Amino acid sequence: MLTLRAEQLRVLEAHRQDAFLSELEGHLQRHFPAFVAMQPRESLRESLRKAVEAATSVGLETRGDVSVYVNLCAVLGWDFAAEPQSAWLDALLRDASVPSASHRLQLGVQELKRRLALEAQQREARHRFESSNDTERP
Repeated sequence: MLTLRAEQLRVLEAHRQDAFLSELEGHLQRHFPAFVAMQPRESLRESLRKAVEAATSVGLETRGDVSVYVNLCAVLGWDFAAEPQSAWLDALLRDASVPSASHRLQLGVQELKRRLALEAQQREARHRFESSNDTERP
């Protein structure tokens, strides 16, 4: 029978965590290269570590859910939970009336997509309005 001491378990856990952070870093480099380029690698690693902690603090447990949370960070900023314009998302992720953290995350992503699409439509409408006013002036 194999017996692992507590210290050996801590080392294994640290290695597992480091490997996951490396996976997340690679994911961000592939999908959000401009976001990654904005900060030094060691700073990125520390930000990822904090994002993983924040994700687990709202009840997210799977690697997939934590990865989606990191995607939210790439879109909204590392500290999106503290920003007034994204406070709604943090509130939703912590909403105990929705028992599944994974479901809260899905709802948050859907709502963020809706809001981003609306913002894009508003920008386009503003652009069309400004363009039409420029061409109609004498």
